[in-house]
Amino acid sequence: MLLEYANSDIPWLYISFSTLCWTTLYFIIYGLIHKPEHSVRIVTVCHALSSMCLCFYICVIKSPFPLFPWGVGQQNTWWHDLGMTYSLGYFLFDLTWSLYMQSEKQIMLAHHVVSIFGFFTTLRIGVSGCEILATTGGAEVSNPFLQLRWLLQHEQRLDTEFGKFVEHMFLLVWFVVRMGIGTVLYIVVVLSSQPPLIIKFGANCMFTVSCAFTYGIIQYYRKRFGNIFLLPRYFLKELPTFVRTRWKSFHFKLI
Repeated sequence: MLLEYANSDIPWLYISFSTLCWTTLYFIIYGLIHKPEHSVRIVTVCHALSSMCLCFYICVIKSPFPLFPWGVGQQNTWWHDLGMTYSLGYFLFDLTWSLYMQSEKQIMLAHHVVSIFGFFTTLRIGVSGCEILATTGGAEVSNPFLQLRWLLQHEQRLDTEFGKFVEHMFLLVWFVVRMGIGTVLYIVVVLSSQPPLIIKFGANCMFTVSCAFTYGIIQYYRKRFGNIFLLPRYFLKELPTFVRTRWKSFHFKLI
């Protein structure tokens, strides 16, 4: 069945160029700050922010909306190939860096392998680029909060009110986008008759990785803050109270 879709060539030149660009950016940043972990995380934030914008533009403006059954399994366009090669180059760089530095856990390595498999497969068969980019863009929404959390932890400022806010924002965005909208996209892809079986297999692999991440996040949140269901209370009560208190203090100093 896969041979029915195998009518596209993988753009090796563009993938190599993308990987080279991300690698060059890393070495430029490393040359300025001389901190490998900080450098790679800055590159990660650059990819997260830029790929979010690119994927949103492609999926919402240049493609059928992927959250509807008729929007998945469609033929790739030049825009889809651009978005996939852009992110594929980053994932190849980051996986190589992680293996060399031995800095990531197996679940993160599995996430990168599944992502790379999805990009290569979609580029090869020439369909389902829209849902792959929707998955990529949605997955990167929570990444800046994750990197900011790491920085605060590295600077021993995670226990501040700002650190608490960043952790709760990461959790909120993760559940709303990754496990909320992401689950809707997963169901649409699996139930639709348009995407080939290899794409549905990849969707199951990525959803399994996301569930494993979610389990670890819930365990961490319960250990650090208590019940996971206290998350709405933080945004509805604790955060507004903190903001009002700080505003009154700031206003008093101005007077």
